[in-house]
Amino acid sequence: MSIRHRTIIESVLGHSEGITGKQLSGQLRVSGKTVRNDIAAVNQWLKEEGLSIRSSQRQGYYIEEASRSRMLALLKSQEYPQKGRGAQTPIERRLAILDRVLGHPGSPIERIAEFLWVSEQSIYKDIACLDQELKENCGFSGLWVHNHKVYLKAGEAEIRRLVLRIIHSCILRGGQLMDRWLCQLMGSIINLDEIYTFYDQVRDYCVRNHIRVPQQVLYMAAWAVFYVNVRREEAHFLEKGACFNRKDRLAGFLRFMNQTFFLEFEDQDLEFLYRALRAVGFLPEEEQKEICVEEMSQARELWNRFRGELEKQYHLTFLCEDQEQQAYFFRELKCLLCRVREGYQLCGWPFCHKEPGEILYREAAVMMSRLVRDQTGMFLTAEEVERMAWRVQACAGRRERSVKMVMVCEEDVGQYYRIRRWLEERLGDQVKVRGFCPGYLLEEECLAARPDLAVSVKPKDLGLPLPLVILEDPPGAEEERKVREILWDRIQKHRIRSFLDQLIGEQGVMVCGAGISLEDMTRRCAEALKERGCIRDADDFLGEIRERARAYPWKAEGGCHILLPFGRHGIKDGIAVAVERCQEGNGKVVFAASCSCDLEKSGDRDETWRILDSFFRSRDMAGKLGGIRDKKGLLKLVSESLETKIQDRR
Repeated sequence: MSIRHRTIIESVLGHSEGITGKQLSGQLRVSGKTVRNDIAAVNQWLKEEGLSIRSSQRQGYYIEEASRSRMLALLKSQEYPQKGRGAQTPIERRLAILDRVLGHPGSPIERIAEFLWVSEQSIYKDIACLDQELKENCGFSGLWVHNHKVYLKAGEAEIRRLVLRIIHSCILRGGQLMDRWLCQLMGSIINLDEIYTFYDQVRDYCVRNHIRVPQQVLYMAAWAVFYVNVRREEAHFLEKGACFNRKDRLAGFLRFMNQTFFLEFEDQDLEFLYRALRAVGFLPEEEQKEICVEEMSQARELWNRFRGELEKQYHLTFLCEDQEQQAYFFRELKCLLCRVREGYQLCGWPFCHKEPGEILYREAAVMMSRLVRDQTGMFLTAEEVERMAWRVQACAGRRERSVKMVMVCEEDVGQYYRIRRWLEERLGDQVKVRGFCPGYLLEEECLAARPDLAVSVKPKDLGLPLPLVILEDPPGAEEERKVREILWDRIQKHRIRSFLDQLIGEQGVMVCGAGISLEDMTRRCAEALKERGCIRDADDFLGEIRERARAYPWKAEGGCHILLPFGRHGIKDGIAVAVERCQEGNGKVVFAASCSCDLEKSGDRDETWRILDSFFRSRDMAGKLGGIRDKKGLLKLVSESLETKIQDRR
């Protein structure tokens, strides 16, 4: 039986004197013809049990008194089919509980415990955890327990929006139309044949009308129509009416689905679906004609601000030669704004959790959240921030930086021109040859031009802390491989070591005992950053760090916390590190450092941060740092560990 069939039987049972077709039609908000067809289908199913719904002109629809007890028993067996239904883990149980409450508000705790084969105490604990997860991750506070029963105390639009957000997160996580999490969430109403039929219609409609949307959005469209239809069959209606006068292709798709399946949606249902599908990315036509001028201008403003801040703060730029990637990211940005406005932001449920992106891209995504907050007044959810970090990582490229070389040449100047031409042909913009000079003038050249390395055809003792590359004349394939390897290995090592020298300098490092908290250590890092000219105000910086920590909790690996100035508080590049070692459950901060550094000179910012992030967050680093008692020992440990880390990275 469908839910509407069960509702019809319950309504007829509830009216011992009988109920008219007009009353049923008004209660279910369907036509009289639909009621007659449904009752015929129910009677066909009840025939096997020797039961039926009778009708007469005087009473309407009724059930004979002798059959009422058998009908109630049959309904009970259909309402609670098999016990347990595979809900083994706490997450599965919580989804199953939410499913029961959605379908049957006021479900008794004892019946749910019997259904899931667990104790009532376990159900109470699961409900408390479910309530906390819904509040923290979905902003939903409508789960309510009263007289040992569970209710959803919220408006119909809010309930629908909550479920569609969870469905969206499940689909994005698994990339499938159906997975076990959706089965748990929709166990009481799931109809695989209907779901796949809806999906086939959505896909075929988009193909026929040349509508290009991602596959996961097609899944979401099928689920959205299915779920709204089920809620209406259960007699759950939107409280507020709306006029649906949309004329774009998304509106045409919704009208097509409504007419094809005789769903009999009202205007408010179609308007609800329209906004929901817009929020998840169902935006047909490349030119996006259905977006109003105001929405387009807001998205364009956010796009331009984000690109400018991304280049200014993180030296990242969108791949200029890839217009398709830029258009894709801008499309994602418009969908993000729709989700924020309509309340469909992604949920950070445990089963939807992803590994956090690299620190550079995650900080860029947090910056996006600040820009969205300035424009809309709302924060992004933690899940939206993580998704944005992966989008930035996929669509943004680092600004190219050339390696400065100087040629050490004595008599044969022709060698210089031959090798310079070879370097420029083979390595292109990656190298910039500053010129040539004899060995005795190299020191002055280094002071003037500040090259990254020297190139020579003969071994020389330069007496300078400058890497020297020896090339044969003419260079071959093996020489090219060697040059590329040396470029990364020696130059990157030199740059990062220079960065770490500043990080662990006398003014930037603090080695502490057990008597200081992480909060105090963070404050000392912020004050050190202010003293070194990296941030303007330590209190503002700390407030922003705390605000981010509340909105986007990110558990540090290995007890290491990396703090970066950004936004309105950043003046120039800086980094603060605090390492916390835990002993017998007690937190103990043992090391912290802060640095203000010109990364334009010290090396590639993206690669530097990646190595620093993987270096400090290594599993054993917090333990090793816990044994350090002075700065000299700390510098030695970092230098030795860096050699291995760079080699592994290469």
